[in-house]
Amino acid sequence: MLEEGYVLASINYRLSSEAQFPAPLEDSKDAVQFLLDNAKSYGIDPNRMVIMGRSAGGHLATLTATQLTASKQTTSQSMPKAVISFFGLYDLLALEEQKPSRTSTSRKAPESLLLGNVPSAVPELAKMASPINFVTPKTPPTLLMHGVMDKQAPVKQSLDFAVALEKNNVPHKTIIEDKARHSDPIFDSKAYVEQVMAFLKVHNP
Repeated sequence: MLEEGYVLASINYRLSSEAQFPAPLEDSKDAVQFLLDNAKSYGIDPNRMVIMGRSAGGHLATLTATQLTASKQTTSQSMPKAVISFFGLYDLLALEEQKPSRTSTSRKAPESLLLGNVPSAVPELAKMASPINFVTPKTPPTLLMHGVMDKQAPVKQSLDFAVALEKNNVPHKTIIEDKARHSDPIFDSKAYVEQVMAFLKVHNP
C-alpha cells in the first residue's frame, strides 16, 4: 500500500480488558479526527480516507465508518471513502443464534466482554455496537472478506451485512473462502492484497 502512495496509520484503542463499549469506538473516532486535524503535517489527503480492520478491528472499522457517515460527524470532504473488513462482526444480537451453543451465551465471549454482558441481556447497547444498524445510502463502499469455517465470527455476519448494504444501494463486494477459518493465512496471501488494491482503485482512485 505504501508503494501505491497510501499513508498508513495503525491506531491503538482500549480493549475489553481495559474498558467496555463505547470506549473503543470513541478511541477510533478520536484517531480519525486526529489524523484529519493533522493531515497536512503527515502528508495525508483527507479526501481519500479509508478505514480498514481485521476481526475486532473489522468490527470497529465498519462501526466507525457507518456511524460517521450516518451522523454526519465529519464534513463531506472528510468522510471515509471506503471501508475494508476482514472477518468482522456486524450484528451482535444475531450472534447467539449463529454461534455454537456452547459459546453463544458465554459472558466470556469477546462480544460479551465488550458489552459487559451477553448481547441479549443488553439489547440496546448491542444494537449501538452493531454496524448493521447504521448502514445508510451514505455508507462508503465496503469490501468484506470471510471464511466459511470461522467459528469466532460466523460467516453469516458478513452475508447479512452485505444484504443491508445492498438494500441501501451501497457499492460493496463480499469474498467468501469455503475452507478458511478465523484469521486464516489465506487472507494474507498475494491474491488478497490484489483484491484490496483493486477495490480501492475503483472506489478511491
